[in-house]
Amino acid sequence: MIKTLKYNWTTIKRFHCKEGYIDIWTGDMGSDPDNKVASRVSLNAFITLYRLNDGKWIDRVNRSIKTSLYDDEIRELFTAEEIFKQ
Repeated sequence: MIKTLKYNWTTIKRFHCKEGYIDIWTGDMGSDPDNKVASRVSLNAFITLYRLNDGKWIDRVNRSIKTSLYDDEIRELFTAEEIFKQ
């Protein structure tokens, strides 16, 4: 199941897996989705951040994660941690 959630000042996509979930946020590099308010600085460069089960946001993940997250069958067969660490 994929949900769109309001998180602080922004919106994230949450991908539920067999166990756990992976969140994705895309926004300006000058912003941090964990901040309570949006940054007033805009670098006009976008970044996509990922996090596993409310952990730390990271920007570098294996490209196959992106494909796996949009595949319902893979998310039903594997845990979020297994997909995240593939």
